[in-house]
Amino acid sequence: MHDHQSGSVVSRAGVNAGLAPVARAGGGSNPSPVPAHHRILLIDDTVAIHGDFRKILADDDAEMLDTAEAELFGVSKRTAARGNFALDSAYQGQDGLKLLQSAIAEGHPYALAFVDIRMPPGWDGIETIAQLWAVDPDLQVVISTAYSDYSWGEISQRFGTTDNLVILKKPFDNIEVLQLTHALTKKWSLTRQAKRQVEALDEMVKERTEQLRSTNRELVLEIAERKRAEARIEAFSKLGQQLSATETARAAAEIIVEIARQLLGWDACLLDLYSASEDSLSHVLYADLIAGRRTACMPDYDHRPPSLLARKAIQQGGQLVLKDDPTRMEPRTVPFGDASRPSASILIVPIRNDGDVIGVLSIQSYQPNAYDHASLELLQALADHCGGALDRIKTEEALHATQEQLRQSQKLEAIGQLAGGVAHDFNNLLTVIRGNTELVLMNPAQLQPMSVDCLTQAVAAADRAAKLTRQLLAFSRKQVMQSRPLNLSEIVTNLSKMLRRIIGEHIELQCTCEPALPLVEADAGMLEQVLVNLVVNSRDAMARGGQLGIKTAVLELDAVQSRAYEEGRPGRFVTLSVTDSGTGIAPEHLPRIFEPFFTTKDVGKGTGLGLATAYGIVKQHHGWIDVSTTVGVGSTFTLFLPAIESPGPLNPRGEDSGHSPGGKETILLVEDEDSVRLLTRRLLEKFGYTVHEAASGRAALEMCRSLSPAVDLLLTDIIMPEGVTGRDLADQLRATNPQLKVIFTSGYSGDILGHDTEVVGQTNSRFLAKPCSPQLLLETIRQYLDGVPPTGS
Repeated sequence: MHDHQSGSVVSRAGVNAGLAPVARAGGGSNPSPVPAHHRILLIDDTVAIHGDFRKILADDDAEMLDTAEAELFGVSKRTAARGNFALDSAYQGQDGLKLLQSAIAEGHPYALAFVDIRMPPGWDGIETIAQLWAVDPDLQVVISTAYSDYSWGEISQRFGTTDNLVILKKPFDNIEVLQLTHALTKKWSLTRQAKRQVEALDEMVKERTEQLRSTNRELVLEIAERKRAEARIEAFSKLGQQLSATETARAAAEIIVEIARQLLGWDACLLDLYSASEDSLSHVLYADLIAGRRTACMPDYDHRPPSLLARKAIQQGGQLVLKDDPTRMEPRTVPFGDASRPSASILIVPIRNDGDVIGVLSIQSYQPNAYDHASLELLQALADHCGGALDRIKTEEALHATQEQLRQSQKLEAIGQLAGGVAHDFNNLLTVIRGNTELVLMNPAQLQPMSVDCLTQAVAAADRAAKLTRQLLAFSRKQVMQSRPLNLSEIVTNLSKMLRRIIGEHIELQCTCEPALPLVEADAGMLEQVLVNLVVNSRDAMARGGQLGIKTAVLELDAVQSRAYEEGRPGRFVTLSVTDSGTGIAPEHLPRIFEPFFTTKDVGKGTGLGLATAYGIVKQHHGWIDVSTTVGVGSTFTLFLPAIESPGPLNPRGEDSGHSPGGKETILLVEDEDSVRLLTRRLLEKFGYTVHEAASGRAALEMCRSLSPAVDLLLTDIIMPEGVTGRDLADQLRATNPQLKVIFTSGYSGDILGHDTEVVGQTNSRFLAKPCSPQLLLETIRQYLDGVPPTGS
């Protein structure tokens, strides 16, 4: 009969001498040294069972037993094989579990455990085995029992099919225990070796797999880099071919930024050309991805100094900017596109050709950290690859623009020459038509009412025809200007009431005039004509109504700013702008708007001379007109006139007297057109003047040698046959008669007097443009002879 132990007692017996045989759970003894042989755990609540197992499995106890048996019974020592195992004892399942956990923690686990089935009051054998395997699934287990509460079927159902479990019936045979122990520990040992080998193999496989993965990643990166390199080579090759066939910087920029999009991607981009001599950037292409579509954008102004970032790129090379705060803007930045989405990542590089910076290229992303230094190097390579082609295109564009400007100038000059020649002859005809008609109308009592009406309409038609010829002369810049210092704001103010009547009530007029405006040297009548023409042009572009604004201002242009205007130059200018909210001007029409007779209006609704006249007058005043227009939005025409430093006298314009004065003075009339000469002689003689007439300047000189008394006034056409012009005639006659008063007339005077009135002013002469009314001719003669200052002088 076995006595159950009333406490938890754990004992260990080792094969080495000096091992402490017992260690009690909860006691303070030190654990046994780690044995050199397989470790066996015995869990059984019967103390005698532990002794039996030690005799069989622990070699030291077996030797002592054989010696004692030989001495007591006189037999020789047994020669049977004994175990050489390290055996630890536990009397309850909980204590066995603790030993197992400690052995695992020490790195020397148990190979085999003998477990009793019945071990009251703690876990039974089945529960104990479950707990042990939960900690060490590789542990070999032998159930040793004399009577089991469980059938083998129940045990199999609990633990499933396993080869780590054997049942040993009590009482057991020592040899059976020993062989079973050797077999199971050998199996455990082989299993551990196999497991270690599998683990080592797994580790080798993992290591090799990681090496393969690393090699594969490197290969993938290498392939990707090779593909990117091939893509770059292909893109650069195509880029060179495309740029070689490109003629404009804008078209080249479209190609370049598309390559940049393919290689790097962007949300916004810009390409500017750079002038080192002027230290300015010129807009070529700005684009932004708005609603997923590339949208071309215009900067607020062109020909600007580089921003700080652009200057760093020009001076130091490409710049990579990764912003923590995208809303932080660089100084002097030019925003474009959707300004509500500031760029978070920016690349900007110089475009170089043979070491010279000819432009800057920038791509931007709204995503943080979208680019790196490799991206910067790639964009720089792209920019350098394009430098030569862009420089060539830039030079060719400048040459083409110069040639086009020259062709346009030559075309306009040729048209002007033609217009001036036609106007000269036409004005002579109109002078005869209108003059004779008005001579007849001077005696209305002799005429029937219908005749008076018909003649009056003829005079009105001649006036309209004369206005057309004056517009032709204005375009060809052949008019003689009667210039004086003017304030453009005053001209706008004086004309505002009339302009409101011209445009109608369906258009809102707003005038914004600079009060302290510098003066310009100009012909008031001509500038009024320019303003009226521009206002009428804007009115016609707003058939359904709109807003029309007139503004005066002063503008100082330096060398860089002046390049923003095709005809600009440095200096101080007074500007007059006319802005409408009309239909705008189509791009295909814009180059022709200043050509005479060019119009987009319906037949009969425009002569095509309004803008041509304005262009000619402004050019004659040494200025230019700038046009800004957007189809469907409106247009702005801006006049630039040079400001003068010191104003001259500002005399008011005179008013007609309302009558036709005559006189008794002697007038020498020189006119090569017979009809004009006859008409003028009749008019002057009708009002009391003595008239001597000549058909040429040479004939007039011959006549003057025999005239007595001397003439009081020379009334001469400027352009005359036989090599003596009206000016030559006046100079020779004044050589003998310095007090001679001279009135020049002409329908075409540009080639003789040039573009100013210096000759007229310096010689105290007067000028009358053909055709002029008899009343104006008579009044001018009378005032001149009486010493009255000329109107508008």
